[in-house]
Amino acid sequence: MAKFFRMAAVAYLAYVLQTTAFRYIPIAGIEPDVLAATLAALVYYGGTYEGFCVGAVFGLLMDTAVGQVAGLYLVLYPLMGYVAARMHKGISPHFIEKASKKHRTGRKLLLSIVICITITAIREVVFLVYTYLNGVDLTMRHVGRVLLCLAYSGVIVIPICKITDSIMRMRWPRFRRRRKAEPDA
Repeated sequence: MAKFFRMAAVAYLAYVLQTTAFRYIPIAGIEPDVLAATLAALVYYGGTYEGFCVGAVFGLLMDTAVGQVAGLYLVLYPLMGYVAARMHKGISPHFIEKASKKHRTGRKLLLSIVICITITAIREVVFLVYTYLNGVDLTMRHVGRVLLCLAYSGVIVIPICKITDSIMRMRWPRFRRRRKAEPDA
């Protein structure tokens, strides 16, 4: 139950960062996908079910916040969460567990970057298809925007992973009951 509340806290924090803070620090008009970075960081603490559920929560929140097309994010983010979890499950045993303890943190971070770039690419391809279907001719400017978004999201996953790791490993203080004082005889 504690893992659920921690994942919910990380998801809410990521949503708030995506919709407020990162709107004001775009690079060349591109905002990073903090939610994809958070999905890439959270797959270490759950399986495909948790990835899908966190993605569904992100999709629902983004549909209510942005709401360009009803249900687009609600379909897209659970797919991204599922793909991220399956990538972690398929790559992690061969890539991370076989490494020495000294190299595990670096490999975990590298795998998070790869997962984040992959699921951000899925999101951007869906948006490119949506843009094309709306009658807009795609140019190299669109491709450059996608590549910049992939790079920006790949960089932003590093602090997001550190924050997520510190929240998910947080230990709650345990209070001990005091013993009743024995009366002096």
